[in-house]
Amino acid sequence: MTKNELLQISSRIKFRRKSLGYTQEEISEKLGLSHSHYTKIENAISSPSLDTLVNISKLLGLSLDFIVFGEEQKNDYDFTKLNNIINDLKYNNSQKISDLKTFIKLLELIDTI
Repeated sequence: MTKNELLQISSRIKFRRKSLGYTQEEISEKLGLSHSHYTKIENAISSPSLDTLVNISKLLGLSLDFIVFGEEQKNDYDFTKLNNIINDLKYNNSQKISDLKTFIKLLELIDTI
């Protein structure tokens, strides 16, 4: 992560914290981080771990896409394929049910990235 990227991530986190009316102390306590460590994250002195970034996103109600990229990323799911599989389920085809379960698992995996 470049210094510029870290500065952008930190500024998004700080802006959201302030807009919600939280202090750094309140956020660091809720995250289980020391105040000094959280301050370093907000001031782009230290990069947050992935776990910390996920916890910050949940606490502040921001997606990881927004925190990291500054915008929501478009998911290019193949909804046509999903719709076709669902329609085929009317015929109780066990292979199609298996395909649907696999497809849904892939969607869930993509959403966690």
